[in-house]
Amino acid sequence: MTALQIIVSVLMFAVVLIGIQKKFHPVTVLLAVGVVVLFLWGGIMGVTSAETPSGSYWLDAFESFKDACMEYISSTGLTVMTVLGYVALMDHLKATDLFAYYLSRPLRKVKSPYLVGSLVILIGLIFVSALPSGVSNVVLLFGVIYPIMKAVGLSTLSSISAIVLGCAVYLGPANPVAGLVISQLGNGTDMGSLFLTGLPYLIVYYVVAMVVFFFTSRIADKKDAKKGLTTGEGETKEFDISAFKRPKWYAILPLLPLIFVVIFSTMVAKVVVMTVVGATFLSFVIVFILELIFMRKAHETFAEAAVFYKGMGNAFGTATIVGIAGTLFSTALTMVGGIELLATKVASIPNLPIAAVLVLFTVVHAVMFYVTGSGPVCIFTLMPILNTLLTTAGHTDLLIPAMLCILVVSQAIGQACTPISAATLFISGATNTPPTAVSKRNMLPSIAGGVVALIAIMIFAV
Repeated sequence: MTALQIIVSVLMFAVVLIGIQKKFHPVTVLLAVGVVVLFLWGGIMGVTSAETPSGSYWLDAFESFKDACMEYISSTGLTVMTVLGYVALMDHLKATDLFAYYLSRPLRKVKSPYLVGSLVILIGLIFVSALPSGVSNVVLLFGVIYPIMKAVGLSTLSSISAIVLGCAVYLGPANPVAGLVISQLGNGTDMGSLFLTGLPYLIVYYVVAMVVFFFTSRIADKKDAKKGLTTGEGETKEFDISAFKRPKWYAILPLLPLIFVVIFSTMVAKVVVMTVVGATFLSFVIVFILELIFMRKAHETFAEAAVFYKGMGNAFGTATIVGIAGTLFSTALTMVGGIELLATKVASIPNLPIAAVLVLFTVVHAVMFYVTGSGPVCIFTLMPILNTLLTTAGHTDLLIPAMLCILVVSQAIGQACTPISAATLFISGATNTPPTAVSKRNMLPSIAGGVVALIAIMIFAV
């Protein structure tokens, strides 16, 4: 029986990985594997994973989908939906464009093109922290800041490298990928608290990446110039805000949820603590009132609020359903029990070096992200193993450091270096640059930042 449990668990991982490699839709792959295993294993073995059994072990496989929806939406999915609804509203009001425009204005005063590139990486950090909208940040930075980078003399490859590096980290107070990691490694923290805990290590990563980028991009550009290589050179159009019908100070509105999350937290206000959902909804109410005052057209403002609701709905069909599918897959893994058996054997090793285990998982996750280009796939195939291993070994106190290792190091390196992520494919296509060239440029800055951040986590958090 033990051997069968392990074999089935390994087969589940193998099918998911093969399915993703064959370009099947990740969500459907996770759902299919989860449902099939719950149906067959539950029916044949006479066990159930449903919180409220239907009376049939076979049909409980479908009841488990309801449980997965309730579990993920109540813990993380609602946060993601609310924030992405607010992001959609900010896009509709052009507040994100104003935010990007005014944030980039100081770059015009910097004379060194490579210093400009380094500062764009820092701007990327601000963007992914305030606006967790995936590849949309890369698109926005490309439209607003890329022309400035070109105007100061930075090469095309260095410019797009800086943009991708800046948007590579997924540790935001409401980032969908951060939510997936929390859902798989336990609910010992919330997204806002995890962001504040990980912020020092995030800063370490970015500072190192910026410094390394400054020198490596200059060296690489000189080598390319000697070889006569000019990739992606083309016309750039200056960003224009003259057609926007909102006040300039609307640029601060995208930051409101982040500001409220930080202020009303255990680390600042201490007594008054707001969740990300509450802070985001408060921000929405403030924007709604501002629009009533500014537009002076009640009917239009009430109708405009629907953008927020539609954004939440769209988030369910993209980010939230991934979490639900992964939760169902994890439920099936738990029912089979093979991973727990393996983890128990590993945890029983005398003097098990837990720090080395974390480093190993960090490296494997980064490599897996590079190969697949999919954060959710990596999370749902590796995190259940890590979670069970740490829990079985009695190291639940290391679940939060483990989250930081994955989000600040693994995901950052993988996202920056993989040539097949949506962000890299978009920006390389827009500039007629090979994705592999972007990947190669980002290797040293991201790996250097990741290694130093990992060392810091091992020293101060583990």
